[in-house]
Amino acid sequence: MARYEFLSNETHSAVRVTDRFGDDCGSNVHMVPVSVAELAPLVANYPVFLSRDEETGAFLMTAVLGFFEGENLFLDGTKWDAPYQPLQAQVGPFSVVETGDAANGQLAIRIDMDDPRVTEEGGEALFLADGNQADYMKRKTAVISTIIKDLNATDAFVAACHENDLLDPIQLQVSFKDKSTVRFDGLFSIDHEKLSALSGDALAKFHAAGHLRAAYYMTASLGQVQNLIRRRNARL
Repeated sequence: MARYEFLSNETHSAVRVTDRFGDDCGSNVHMVPVSVAELAPLVANYPVFLSRDEETGAFLMTAVLGFFEGENLFLDGTKWDAPYQPLQAQVGPFSVVETGDAANGQLAIRIDMDDPRVTEEGGEALFLADGNQADYMKRKTAVISTIIKDLNATDAFVAACHENDLLDPIQLQVSFKDKSTVRFDGLFSIDHEKLSALSGDALAKFHAAGHLRAAYYMTASLGQVQNLIRRRNARL
């Protein structure tokens, strides 16, 4: 059970964090939210799709890490077996929430004090003796800031794909060397034929907003499904 506290240089001056991954700290997820700004490094390792949020119905951009609940094929003990980790996976025991009312809302960083990476011995210091953020916390704050900054860009990309009727439902069914199979429903990618058919003002607008590059990155990432299959077969 998570026990969140708003991060403070007074309350958490002695707190340290062991920067690692692992089943015990929530790294064993088969999908993770990502953003359009990450697509260039993501496409080299992960298949990226759009999926619907079960509660809101809104589309989320997600990188697929495994084929089953709780399966992260990039998790190797306490290490991440890929040169780039999605930003959401880098956040660690920190998260950001909106405080205040709708008119005067502000964002604040919180820390899960029950996360096994949180300690007072070893690990990385969050604050210096003068109360300023330590380098480790500066890096985490930068990651969180990037995630927040990229939310609007990702939403704009999804809206533009809707506007141009580019979203293509994908039924992903794969088989493994032990003869087991799995089917993914509820995933969407970019309809490559409709994307190629964009022309005139629609194409110019889509390209000017940076969406064309993002769409091609998403379609290119589908080749990483085979990489995921190889990773799972290697564990069977």
